[in-house]
Amino acid sequence: MYQSSYLLPLLWLKKEADKEKMSATQCQIFFFYYQLFELLFARESDLRDLCLRRQGFYFSQLEKDLLSGVSHFLKNLEGKGTLKANQEVSARKALFLALTTSQSDWQELASVFDFYQTIGRLEHPSLLSSQDRQYLMWIYQSALEKDYSVKVIGDKHFVLK
Repeated sequence: MYQSSYLLPLLWLKKEADKEKMSATQCQIFFFYYQLFELLFARESDLRDLCLRRQGFYFSQLEKDLLSGVSHFLKNLEGKGTLKANQEVSARKALFLALTTSQSDWQELASVFDFYQTIGRLEHPSLLSSQDRQYLMWIYQSALEKDYSVKVIGDKHFVLK
């Protein structure tokens, strides 16, 4: 993943959510869904850095930046760009999914998608299988955009309207 492909969504995340309270896994979930939704709708997405390990999907460069701190990147970008309206919808839905996905659900997600063994092929949207497209569309349509709060009790996530 190149910095330009995730800095604007990260700025959005910093502005809209309390990113400092989000775990590194939640940030990875956010970017996973954001990038896949953008790919699904044939908008700008970058999945070249997407990897798979036992803990689930992750973007290796984003992980390095999250561990080292991305505040220096964000300070240079503030005020230099925003997400378009349709990108913001993807971001809001991705945030909802990041806040409501448990660690165990995240680990099990890989086997749901056809692309989990051949991640590199996702650089072009037409290479998503019809089953992956259908599943992503169902996830997209199911995710809330606003007017909710998430309460976590143990490993359970509760969504309140």
